Amino acid sequence: MNKSISNLPALVSALTRRARAMGLTDVEWATRAGVRKETLITAEALRRRAEDALVAYVGDTIRTQGSIEIATKVVADIETRIGKEP
Repeated sequence: MNKSISNLPALVSALTRRARAMGLTDVEWATRAGVRKETLITAEALRRRAEDALVAYVGDTIRTQGSIEIATKVVADIETRIGKEP
């Protein structure tokens, strides 16, 4: 995992535990933090948006497709760790 995001899972877990202890859902704590609901994204939504954008990309898309795969796995891992909100 990239060094700059290696602590991300631990941070997300800590924030999730604190939010759960306060009785907050992901949407509720995001709202309190000032994060718009639209910025919360699922792995599937990320993949769909990235692949839709890739259609307009000019050039070799293999590296970009690899980046989409990595980003989708990171988001899916976080979804698994914190649980999905409807």
